[in-house]
Amino acid sequence: MTMNKKNAIIIGIIGVVLLIYFSGFRQNKTNSISNKESSYYLTSPWVTERVGWFFMQLPEKWTENLEEIKKSQSQYDEISNEALMYEMKMKDFYLMCTFLDAKEGIAENWDLDKSATAMINQALYNLKCKDIKIEKLEPLSNTQEVNYLANSNCSPSNFKAKMKGIKYENKILAVYIYYKQSDENFELIANKIIENIENKYPDLENIKN
Repeated sequence: MTMNKKNAIIIGIIGVVLLIYFSGFRQNKTNSISNKESSYYLTSPWVTERVGWFFMQLPEKWTENLEEIKKSQSQYDEISNEALMYEMKMKDFYLMCTFLDAKEGIAENWDLDKSATAMINQALYNLKCKDIKIEKLEPLSNTQEVNYLANSNCSPSNFKAKMKGIKYENKILAVYIYYKQSDENFELIANKIIENIENKYPDLENIKN
């Protein structure tokens, strides 16, 4: 199997998860971890979550999606030593985090830009959005880190997306955030999450050396 096909398999698996989730998200029927109003999270204590040696500050605890990983375990085993998927669901706000400890040759050929735009398009398409506009943010020429912002025209509510992808050696982290555009608090919450992702792998390498 070619590298592009392996990458496409993982993107497809995550796409199915998003399709299932957003069928409920669009109608506001998904079971949320919290139904608190967005303003609550501007002053409430946040929690620190860890995947590998990446650390994230989140307004609520996330949950590991073992079921979806198990369904496609053979595909994940083909390209990774470990595959993890986490979700955080709030009212009109959703975060998905995927982590791969990739096998030799996978990370080197993994295109963060292609996977990021494919997943953003998939999610917003599932939300019946049109006129999707995806913008790449700084750093523009870094193949080891990408940031994306997407706006869309949906009905009855417009949705916005933010994505951050990090590749460090054979570790690949991708964080996708989707929320109702009309809520300005969500913009602040999403920015805080994205801006506070920490990669501690270099620190570990320094300790070893």
